[in-house]
Order: sequence, then C-alpha cells, then structure tokens
Amino acid sequence: MTDSEPGPDSKTLSTSDENAFGPSAERRRKRSRKKGRTFDAKSLDRYLRISFAFPEENLAGLPLGASPKKVGKKNKQTDAHKDDFIRAHVSGFFEFAKDSHREDAGEFLNEIAHHPALAPVDVPGKISAAAYIFQARVAYRLKTDARYWVLDGLGSDYPHPFALRAGVFPSWKRQIRSLETTRQRLWDNFADAAKAEHGVLATHDWNKMPAQLLQDALKIVERVLGWMEAFPDPVELRSKFREIVRPDADRETVGVMAYVLDRIYRERVSIPMKAKEIECRIAELETKYLGENIHYDPDDGCAAVRLQIRAFKRSSARAALDAKLTRSLRKSETDFRNNDPKRGLDADMRFWARYDRHVKAHDKWRDETTSRLDQDMRRLFKAANFEDQLAEALDNRHKQVGHYIDLEKRWLAQERAHLDKLKAPNVNVSKYGQEMRKWMRRWESTWELYGSDSTNGNPSTAPHPESSS
Repeated sequence: MTDSEPGPDSKTLSTSDENAFGPSAERRRKRSRKKGRTFDAKSLDRYLRISFAFPEENLAGLPLGASPKKVGKKNKQTDAHKDDFIRAHVSGFFEFAKDSHREDAGEFLNEIAHHPALAPVDVPGKISAAAYIFQARVAYRLKTDARYWVLDGLGSDYPHPFALRAGVFPSWKRQIRSLETTRQRLWDNFADAAKAEHGVLATHDWNKMPAQLLQDALKIVERVLGWMEAFPDPVELRSKFREIVRPDADRETVGVMAYVLDRIYRERVSIPMKAKEIECRIAELETKYLGENIHYDPDDGCAAVRLQIRAFKRSSARAALDAKLTRSLRKSETDFRNNDPKRGLDADMRFWARYDRHVKAHDKWRDETTSRLDQDMRRLFKAANFEDQLAEALDNRHKQVGHYIDLEKRWLAQERAHLDKLKAPNVNVSKYGQEMRKWMRRWESTWELYGSDSTNGNPSTAPHPESSS
C-alpha cells in the first residue's frame, strides 16, 4: 500500500466500510458463518457407502437429497454442497469401485441374525446387535478395502468435492514450477504486445487483440496455479484420508461393539450366561466380521474382549451409548411385538368375531322389527271402526315400513362396500378394521334406539346411523 492510498485508519471510509466494524458487524459475521456451515461429511460418507452396499437395481434410484438425520440445518448452501458430495461419491464408485467385491447389506444382516453366537439372544436383541455389528463392519471394510474416498473441496479455489483413488496421494510441485515459468513468459509476452499495440494500432474490438488474449491466458494460468497450490500436499492428504477411514469412536469401534454385545448377552437371553462364555461369543463375532486376530478359550474366556469392554466402560461416551441402546432395544421390541404374525392372527380373529356379533345383532333387529310391524298391523285392523280411520292407519304403517326397508337397504350396501374394501390387495386391515368397528357401533346404537320405547314404535323417529357418531 502506498502513501497515497487510503488505509483502514483513514477518515475517507464510506458508510459501507464503517458498517464493517463494531458489534453489529460481529453479529453479522457470526450469522453468515452459521448459515454457510458445512454438513457432517463423515456421516454422509457412511450413509452413501451403506446405500452402495445394496443391489445395483436400487442404486439407480438413489435420490440426490438423501442424507442421514443429523446432517445439519437446511439451507441452500448446504443442500447444494450436499448434492455435489453425493455426485462425487457416485462418480468415484463407478470410476474406481464398480467391479470391486461388494457385500449385499440385506444378506449380510440376515447372516448376522442367524449366526450361532447370537442364538441365545431374543429377536429384539438380535436386531440391535446386528445394527452395531453392521456399522463396525462398514468401518472395517472402508479401512481395509476402500477403492476411493472423497475430498471435501479445496476452499474458494474449488469448493466442489471430488473422489480420489484410495492409496494414491498426488503432488503438483513439478506442474506448479512449470506453470510459474510459463506464467512469467506469458507476462513478458503480454508486456511486449501491449507496447507494440500502444500508439500504433487502433480498433473497435480490443478483446481480440494479442495483448488482451495474452491477459486472458494469464488469468487462466493463475486459476490453474491457485487450484494446484490449494491442493493438499501428500502428507496432509494422507492425514485427511486417515481421518475419513478412522472409525467413529461412538458407533464403529471394536470397543463399542464389544460393550453393546456384552449388554445384550446379559439382558436379552432367557438363561443367564457366564462372563467367559460371553467373551468367547463376542471374540468369535469380532474374528469373523472385523478381522480381529485374538485368542479365546472356553475355560479362560478372552482377555482382549475383556479389556475392550473395560476401556469403553471408563470412556465418556458410555452414558450416551447406554441411553441410545436402551431406546433401540425398546423400539425393536415394540416393532417385533406389533409385527408378530401370531399377534396379527389373533387380531384378525377378534375382528371377525366382532363382525359375527354385528351380523347377529342385525338379524335380531330385523326379526324383532318385522314381528312388531306385523303385530301393529293386525292391531290396527281390529281397532279401526271406520273406513277413514283404516286409511290413515295404513298410510302411517306404509311410511314406517318404507323407512325400515330404506335402513335395511342402506346397511346391506354399506356392508358390501366395506367387505369389498377389505379384499383389496393394498388395504391396511388393522387401520380399516378400526373404521369398520366405528361403523358397526353406529348401526348397533341405531338399532337399539329403533327398537326402544323412545321411538314409540315409529321407525322414522330413530336417528340416522351415519349421523350418530
């Protein structure tokens, strides 16, 4: 900065410059940083790799907006960066890992659930155990068999994520030195061309003159140099790669898996097990799915597993994991109870028994109503002394019979519609059964009032079944 140029301490600051300082500016900077914060790239990385573990026909329908729950607040900057991150994963997968060995996530979870080491555990416990084993397995495969990984951009020079082949850490030092030489030569040529054009040439389109074209080339070279200089050196790149493949201490480490399985074996089995037997079962699962080379013996247990459990019990993440595991076990138990086939069969039997009682109530109401109408008709014939009285009585009886026939037709039509709806292939029987129970209660209350003394034998004064909810 020269003496003639105004600096930050000069009194020539404009209004916009003055607003750049002070408490209000500090609050604006905090808000802007919060709005533009990046999402949890490591969680999204795990989520996408799990998505790729499913069969290929499900891969084509992967939505660009897919993400785990705890990714961050929604804003346009985060969503755009998230879409770029997903595209980088898709590109890296098809470029580097398309032909690699992949495990089907569904088959793998089924294999875990049927492993002999988890045989004594109940179904909710197996679901929770399979979830933690699967997370640890994904981290293990990422660390040992990853074919690519995703670098989260290069800052302002290149803010878009891109995939790199695993195990390769390129360096741009030689290309940078070569481009710096090229930049100096272009600058010299630009200076010579500008001198040659000045005072000698005149044109209406300076953008196509040699000096301007050389200046555009200099800008492109500057952009390339900025990208290469922003690219991490091999040591920093290796550190970033290790950070990506490092297991999450709260979910994916061997210690977390050992502690979770220890709790499940102690709480979710019908017959209590000894600590040594639990350690051997956990060691067997770690050896098979996590590549651990540890010794275990039924008589002595497994010292390595014992140390893993003891170390995690002393960690600060234990309380949060205990609460999360308890919620997971309760949710699995609730889902298993709600999806139990025997429970569904019992509910189905109760529903049809309730429907049979409703049909019997209808038959009883029909028989009682027709009998009462016949008795009233005979009584009217006997009590009528004059012809005009008989005509009036017949007219009233005709209205009552017509109302009865109208109720009977309406009930038969609604019953047929409900039964046809139950036969539909995609209907939720449990939810629709609740609606049918409400429908049956309305009709039964109508029949009860129809045959009570409150109507004085007049069906037209009974309430309508669809309005007596």
